[in-house]
Amino acid sequence: MSLLTEYHAQHWGGVKEHIEALMAHEAFSPFAAEMIRYQMSTGGKRIRPTLAVMTAEAFGGSATSCLPFAATVELIHNASLVHDDIQDHDRTRRGRPSAWVAFSTEQAINLGDLLFVLGFEPFNRMDIPDSLKLNVMRLTIRAIGELVDGQVYEFVLKERDMVTEEDYFRLVSGKTGSLFRLAYCGGYALADDGDRHAGDIRTMGEHMGGLFQLRDDLLDALGLKEGRPAGSDVAEGKIAFPAAHYMSTARDRDRERLLAVLRLPRDETPAAAVDEVLQRYRDAGSMRAAFQQYAQRREAILALSCLKENGDLRSRMREILEELEPPIKEKQL
Repeated sequence: MSLLTEYHAQHWGGVKEHIEALMAHEAFSPFAAEMIRYQMSTGGKRIRPTLAVMTAEAFGGSATSCLPFAATVELIHNASLVHDDIQDHDRTRRGRPSAWVAFSTEQAINLGDLLFVLGFEPFNRMDIPDSLKLNVMRLTIRAIGELVDGQVYEFVLKERDMVTEEDYFRLVSGKTGSLFRLAYCGGYALADDGDRHAGDIRTMGEHMGGLFQLRDDLLDALGLKEGRPAGSDVAEGKIAFPAAHYMSTARDRDRERLLAVLRLPRDETPAAAVDEVLQRYRDAGSMRAAFQQYAQRREAILALSCLKENGDLRSRMREILEELEPPIKEKQL
């Protein structure tokens, strides 16, 4: 059994109980509760709440005490997914109709807003000192701000004629890294270990966010994401790492061709144009560069001082990184 699977088996039931208790609150209409249940049942590896509990345990904290916070992380993550699907016009989420397709765009906006707010309710169920609770709440508020700023920056970049790798990682730091930083930093804070490793823990979340997004970009480009054809990011006009790398290295006319394809409406992007862009990425070494960046972040995580000093956390992180390793062969790049 993998570590992620093991943690899911041990702790997800407790996290789910906290979420179910919130949905049963009489303040919510039956339809609001129905939408929340629909979104929260879409599945996934639940990696962010897992990392929160794992970090708390590794520094001497209690998994049980961390479960309400793990629920907070999962609720906020799902809030971002609901809004992200609307903005990207993604009609499916893990094989099921996205919330905006199932309930309407207007109600999905309400659902995302509700999940953001609901993410703070578990703090009322935390049996910890008020000062510690306030600290973790501040981390949560900061993470939501960083997350939304990343979403804003994504659409800023879509209007630019040049996007660099630096631009890409700034985007990823907000859109993806924010919740990984929250999971690690919140879990560490709840262990009440002081702040000696706080900087390293935040850096680990930053690297994990970059690694996770690079992995996602590669799986999409190679057609290895379940339920999605190869190059879905291209059809959607997303600024993935291969696009940023290609724009930074290509001649003007080649960059203009890429931008022309990325800016086509999703439903009007021919499959042949997507295939052309993916081949351009391969020829320019953009996919290989993405995998190299992925490997650099993996090694940067394992080199952190907090992992060298905490063998328990290091072994758990190494196992998770091995599990997340994308099933990619050199010839595919």
